[in-house]
Amino acid sequence: MIHKSINVLREQIFAPNRSPFELEQSAKIESLRERLTRQPHVFEMQDFGAGAPNDTRTWEQMKRGVRVQRDIRDLVLNSCRNVESGLWLMRIVGYLRPNFCVELGTCVGLSAAFIGSALDVNGSGVLHTIEADPTLKGMAETNVGAIGVHSVLFHLGTFEAVLPSVLANSLVEFGFVDGHHTGRAMIRNTELILSRAAGTALVVLDDIMYSTSTEDAWRTLCKIPEVKGSFVMGALGVLAFGAWAD
Repeated sequence: MIHKSINVLREQIFAPNRSPFELEQSAKIESLRERLTRQPHVFEMQDFGAGAPNDTRTWEQMKRGVRVQRDIRDLVLNSCRNVESGLWLMRIVGYLRPNFCVELGTCVGLSAAFIGSALDVNGSGVLHTIEADPTLKGMAETNVGAIGVHSVLFHLGTFEAVLPSVLANSLVEFGFVDGHHTGRAMIRNTELILSRAAGTALVVLDDIMYSTSTEDAWRTLCKIPEVKGSFVMGALGVLAFGAWAD
C-alpha cells in the first residue's frame, strides 16, 4: 500500500502559487459569489443547525428545525467559505483523488463547486452533498450547474436522516462537515463518517472554533485512536485517518 503523506499534503495546500486551473475555477466561483451578494433576496428556510453562536436552541428544536428568514447576501458573506478555503479544499481533493466524497451542509453550493471542480479535473469521483432545506438545495443545484461542475450529487434531508443511507454502500475517502455547529453533532457526524472510512481518508471540519462545544469536540476528535494526524487551516480542522505517513 502506498501511504499518503500529511507533510506533502500540507505543502500542496499552502503552496503560494495558483495553477491555471485554480485561477480559472476560482474566478468563476468568485464571480458567482459576487452576483449572489448583489441580490437583495430574503427567503424563508428551515434551519436544523445551532443558529448563531450565542443562540440557545435545544437538541429537540434542532431536530425539528426552526423556521427563519435569511437574506441571501448575509448568508453568502457570513456562512460560506471564502476563496482561500475553497482553494484549500480543491487542493486536498486533487491530492487525494478520492472516488467517494461527502459534504454535510450544502448551503448555496460554493464549497461543493470547489470540491466538484477538483473531482472534474481528476476525471473520477463524486461528491454527495446533503442539505436539509429544500430552498437552499435548489439554489445550490442551480449555482453549481451554472459554473459547469458535474461531479456533484445533491441529497435533501437532515444529516441524521440521510447520511446513513448515503454511506451505506461506499467507503468515504473525503468528508467535509460544514453544518449543525454543535460539539455533539460534530462528534456524531465525524464518527459516522469514520465508520465508513476507506483505508486512507481525510475529514475536514468547518468552524471548529465556532463555540466552546465545537472547540471541545475538535480536541476530542484529535485524540481518537484512528486519527493518524491533524492540523488546522484557518477556521477548518483536518483529520487524517488510516494509511498516512508523516
